[in-house]
Amino acid sequence: MIRRAAALALPVFASATVVAGGCAQQAVTVDVRSLERSGRSSFVCLAAPGEAPGLPLTACSRRSATSVDDYGVDEEGNTTLPHLYALVTQTTRGEVAVVDMSTTVSPVLDQDPGVPGANFLHVGALPVDIVSTTGGTATFVATAEVGREGLFALPSHLIRPAAERPPTELNSWPACSLPSAPGEILLVVDPAGPEGERGSCDVAYGASYVADEGEPVTPYQHGDLSAEGLGRQKLVVTLPEMGGFVVIDAQRLLDRHPGSYASCPVERWVPLKAEVPPPGDPPSPPPAAACVNPELLTPSTLPLGAPRPAGIALSGERLFVADLELPLVHAIDMATPCAPVERPPLVTGSMDDPTRVVTTTRIAVSNSSTVDFRRYLYAVDADEGDLMVFDVSDGATQRTPIARPHPEWNPFIPPDRVRFNAPVRDILIIDRDLPVVDPETGVATTGIRCDPNPTLDVCSDTADPSCDLETLYRTSAAFDSGASPTRLRGTFAFALLTNAQISVIDIDDLDASCRGPKIFSETLGCSAVGPSGHGPPPNAPPGDMDADGIPDATDLCPFHYDPDQANSSAPEDSDGNGPQLPPKDVGDRCQGEGSENLASTNEPSCNVVVPNTPRSLNFVFSSETSGLRGEPGLLTLPLLYDRAGTALSDDDEQPKMRAPLPADPDTFFGLAVGAQRLVIDTAPDPELDYLRAGQIDGRNALRMNLEDPRAHIANQAWAVTYEGALPGFSTNAGSLRCVEGACDGADAREKRWDLYDTAGLFCGRGVQSAESVREQLEAAGEDASEASVQALSDFLAIVSDLPDESNAHWSDPSRGTCTYDSCRAEFGLAASPSPRRELTIREAYQDHLVLDPPTLGGPSSDLNCCFPGSAAYQVRGRSQWIATSQVTGFLHHVIVDPVSSVCRNSCDSTVARMNARVRSSTSSTPGCALAAGWPDDVAICEGDPRVLTSPMMKLAITEGRKVCGSAADCPGTPCQDGRCLVPPQRDMQFRFATQGAFVPLIVNLAAGGADIQPQSMRFLPATGELAVTDGSLEGLMMILPGSLSVSRQYY
Repeated sequence: MIRRAAALALPVFASATVVAGGCAQQAVTVDVRSLERSGRSSFVCLAAPGEAPGLPLTACSRRSATSVDDYGVDEEGNTTLPHLYALVTQTTRGEVAVVDMSTTVSPVLDQDPGVPGANFLHVGALPVDIVSTTGGTATFVATAEVGREGLFALPSHLIRPAAERPPTELNSWPACSLPSAPGEILLVVDPAGPEGERGSCDVAYGASYVADEGEPVTPYQHGDLSAEGLGRQKLVVTLPEMGGFVVIDAQRLLDRHPGSYASCPVERWVPLKAEVPPPGDPPSPPPAAACVNPELLTPSTLPLGAPRPAGIALSGERLFVADLELPLVHAIDMATPCAPVERPPLVTGSMDDPTRVVTTTRIAVSNSSTVDFRRYLYAVDADEGDLMVFDVSDGATQRTPIARPHPEWNPFIPPDRVRFNAPVRDILIIDRDLPVVDPETGVATTGIRCDPNPTLDVCSDTADPSCDLETLYRTSAAFDSGASPTRLRGTFAFALLTNAQISVIDIDDLDASCRGPKIFSETLGCSAVGPSGHGPPPNAPPGDMDADGIPDATDLCPFHYDPDQANSSAPEDSDGNGPQLPPKDVGDRCQGEGSENLASTNEPSCNVVVPNTPRSLNFVFSSETSGLRGEPGLLTLPLLYDRAGTALSDDDEQPKMRAPLPADPDTFFGLAVGAQRLVIDTAPDPELDYLRAGQIDGRNALRMNLEDPRAHIANQAWAVTYEGALPGFSTNAGSLRCVEGACDGADAREKRWDLYDTAGLFCGRGVQSAESVREQLEAAGEDASEASVQALSDFLAIVSDLPDESNAHWSDPSRGTCTYDSCRAEFGLAASPSPRRELTIREAYQDHLVLDPPTLGGPSSDLNCCFPGSAAYQVRGRSQWIATSQVTGFLHHVIVDPVSSVCRNSCDSTVARMNARVRSSTSSTPGCALAAGWPDDVAICEGDPRVLTSPMMKLAITEGRKVCGSAADCPGTPCQDGRCLVPPQRDMQFRFATQGAFVPLIVNLAAGGADIQPQSMRFLPATGELAVTDGSLEGLMMILPGSLSVSRQYY
């Protein structure tokens, strides 16, 4: 049955009427499904039935007929409407279903209409893989039935039912037996020599193969594969249990007599090597300044098993083989399949867990080179289900998974992985283009890259013969045409996930140069550039600094900043009559009339499109005009609330949230709020006295990090709370234990206490002790006096209530000397706690805290006496603001010191932005040029240690100020120059919600609610579709990458 996405509301082909007790009930539509437990698919293009119907796949298209017998045969007998057929393995039935994709009526072919039900092509049980020749002559199926492991050849002239011959059976096919169960199969070519093809690997070129004595063959009885013109076709078949693969001549198998099952004519047996390269020296740990290096993990030294080949992929003359037992991907030179040579393998591994033995299942390799002449191999991690990416370009020396160049920008995913919300089932890499027609030549040239060069002659439409075609691919002003997230031009990977989604991964987007800011800046993830902001993309190859595929020597407008050419013209050409290169101003991409900015989408990041990362569903841009809201930003500007939840005004006496000012005055400095992009104030305006540095028209603001939009993993509500409680301790209770040697006296004021809680996970929850603060202040060259340390140390707050006054505890003589009244006087009740409940955390360990002695008013109120048993507690940050969110929680990079076991910040630069603490600022950043322009305000600049830098945002908070006449107007703070500081109150809170989270571009196969178990994915060049098979009842689904939806379905 076929189901089209555009016709879901139409009646299906079969229905049933439920009748009970003689009463007619409403008709119930029942989908009759003939495909079940589909495994893998392959495709052939065939002409009208005849002796040699096979055609290249490119001869077929999406054209369709209303009958399986309509081939558009003309008067001369030529087929004008060849049919495209899908062959789909049925894993539990030991059959291959044939689907006529060129007809709209009864496309699933019933091979025996005389027998009720769906009848397909019988092959051996447990078909595991299928592959067809590109010329459509035959299809080969690998089966893993125990005791009957082998290969079946399906000649294309026999796969369609025909009245003039009986239905096919198991013994209708040429077949051969294998020594063990096959895995995957692949067709490769043995190139012809000067004398022509060689019939086997062991004969001279131009000679036919020599059949073994008694071998049941009749040459060319089922077709001649050499007519496809590719060379001598060979089958590469993996044998997982034997640890290698075999090479079998495809024609020789096709020549076998139907029903015979002799041993396969193996021409080469290639046992894979089990040599795993020794791990290299671990990288030197970063210098430890107020931080500790994580425990150095080394790869496992456990003995490994024998090779077990899994997925296979061919790129040019190299065959790559995944391995389910060894941590490597085998690489074999296959200039000819008759002489395979195994080369040093790719070595799998995990930066997150170097001890893990990483094996692989499916692999895919790109055949087209990217703009920087790279080829990539994608491998599925068998255990984790994510993707590793290897550089397999010619001359590449790195044999381990490549890592992102700036992992600290997005620490939520491993540096050497592409990770999704579900494991990867299959992976595919395809090339795709949507070329426009050159109005001058009438030819649609493929591979043209979009270029935002502002000096190009812009095409008004496709009929303009004198314009530059690169401009036709630019995004329109309304964002409704041209370069866009869903317009796929270039090389892309498609990851089929177990949750029935397909995720799109950028490899080489031809429109990438037009997807970015109009002016480059380091704050937008662009590389280091000159003063005006233009510069090369981070991954620009040498000699092509704008990564547009045009060498700098011939590119009129490369991005690179060349100070030697600044403000000067390039020399004229050899005849002295021009044209000249445009003069270059310092840091500018091009200088010319109307060319101040790039003709790009103005998405505020140079990493909207990044090779080997998931592609975004949305423009990373917000605009009221276009209605786009994809730029990371806020729903509304932050508001300040008191501890009772009452919103406070934006007047000068309240704390202020500010965006840290940039070091470069020309840096893009805005914030997306709703559908608007608002400007953050960086310079005062004498006519607008309400402006404040780093705010938006006197209102609270912050700055979103835009280097990598993928770091914005969720739209979430945030709360930044003064002296807020660290999350994770709300249900915890710990045991207060007096430190041995400090408990002998009767005076409670002299005792020292530790709090033990095996569920505390104090390092894992980011506790910052006094000793950790001291080390950080000393490393930063700041005041590290005890007062400064105490002011920034976390403290433990006991939140348990005292035992009720009538509790027997107060009459127990073993309790100590305390009384209910003395304890209440010292510590108050839980509803009205005393500050004496707060104990500075001197040192923190994963399971306990070392506390400073409590400041008590009398000698009798022992902690254990006043709080018997386990005490509930909170951990709060002192004199600082604590940022928490709904999804990411409290970000920190505190770990357990592997040497001393204390809690310290990690030196790992990957997690350097995992922060959620903000110190209140009372003075401007010294030495900042922009801060000097705000003499009457507090201006905080980027790089100031008081700035919170997280993966998603940067912000600073300054204390309020009020007018004063004397010290009496400012309790606790001095009155200077008629103003004094107004310290924040505990549990004051800034609240805001973010928008513009990164949404990956996906295809949801289960959008209709069906239970789908995706098995495999193939690309069909003839129609430009992806073919996905379902291991349940949904059969074969076809997806158009252009529409990113299911275009048709057969079941």
